[in-house]
Amino acid sequence: MPLITLFAHATTDQAMDIIASAARHQGYVIDDETNTRMTLRLGSVFMSILLGIFVKYIVIAVRVKPHDDDEVRLTLEWENPWWRGIFASSMNASTARALADLFEEMLEEEGGEVLERKGG
Repeated sequence: MPLITLFAHATTDQAMDIIASAARHQGYVIDDETNTRMTLRLGSVFMSILLGIFVKYIVIAVRVKPHDDDEVRLTLEWENPWWRGIFASSMNASTARALADLFEEMLEEEGGEVLERKGG
């Protein structure tokens, strides 16, 4: 499964709040949420099956874990549904990157900082 990992100066609660805000801002629905995990969904599975690559559909599993002192590791992980064809991989990767970019921007606005970014 493709993923993006961000290491950031933030608390777990702060990172979860910011990723939830960023997701809502981009039109995601939060399907499941705990203190350190959430599942984000963008688009409709039915419309995605019906119209294929012409409709965005992605489900992202978000995990936030303490990493070092005052640091967290945020992971965005998603699958590329087979019915979306070969273009789903790049389309979903760019959609997840856009969410990670917005998270980074919103975190910096609140005084946090992304120290390292991997994947995507």
